[in-house]
Amino acid sequence: MDSEDSRIPIWMANIKYYFTPKHNLQFIWIPDYVANFQAPPGYIWTLNPVNSIQQLGTLPFARLEGKEPANTLQNSDIGVRYEGQLGTKFDFTINYLHRWDQNNVWPELVRVIPAPFTLIFLEQPKRQNIFGFTFTNTFDNILGMEDLVMRGEFAYFYKKMMYTIDNPRPIQRDNVQAVIGFDKNVWFLNKAWMLSLQVFYDYIANYPSDKISSLGGGKKKSSEVAFTSLISTDFSNQRWKPEVLLIWDVTQGDGWVRPRVSYEISNNLKATGGFNIFWGKNDDPLGQMSPNDQVFVEVKWSW
Repeated sequence: MDSEDSRIPIWMANIKYYFTPKHNLQFIWIPDYVANFQAPPGYIWTLNPVNSIQQLGTLPFARLEGKEPANTLQNSDIGVRYEGQLGTKFDFTINYLHRWDQNNVWPELVRVIPAPFTLIFLEQPKRQNIFGFTFTNTFDNILGMEDLVMRGEFAYFYKKMMYTIDNPRPIQRDNVQAVIGFDKNVWFLNKAWMLSLQVFYDYIANYPSDKISSLGGGKKKSSEVAFTSLISTDFSNQRWKPEVLLIWDVTQGDGWVRPRVSYEISNNLKATGGFNIFWGKNDDPLGQMSPNDQVFVEVKWSW
């Protein structure tokens, strides 16, 4: 699936003010809370923690309740971004986002009913404050390579909500996430290939004695490194487009590779085929999907 087909459209106000053609200030206002869609419990693409939470709610002495933020002005998401350029090759942004957590809302024990004995757990999003910085720089010539693009993204999550494993409970910890990427056109077999490489870094400050759960339900470490690569090209005037996507969590050892080829039959009709192959332990974020290795075929008609 292309990334644009996996996004949820939402209502927002997006306002930009340009100080100069190279410098602007952007303001984003999102009035309504819209949770990210995840596979429901019991489906093949459901995350292990989602199944575990569902099982918690089916216990005879437990009840699971959900509560979303009311659509009021004080519950709006607000984002601010300053975008600028230094020289002709270095672009940067400075960002701040005040929003509700839309993913992985962990249940929290809020009440105990003595008779009949019942534990009441509440799934309720928490506020997030995210500070960020991004940059893009183009090198005309570096280490013998011409037209190399370097990208970077850094985000600081203030008191991000997480969930422990040994003593199940939600906790808040500061979290730093960063990525450095490189894009380069490489000439191979008399054809230009687009090569994109990225290195991700994820750090949790003040890691607790209880283990923190990953998206697979296993232990998330205080410091993790992951690697991705994308190789793509085209043939026959861009009608044939092969590509290979690789995602590898270096720290945990799980990963995913997806080779695929798309063919543009006409301006409105496109066919795509490929493979999804996962590996890793059954409680790793990607390893939990190992039973779902597949061959896929897709036909897309747009108008």
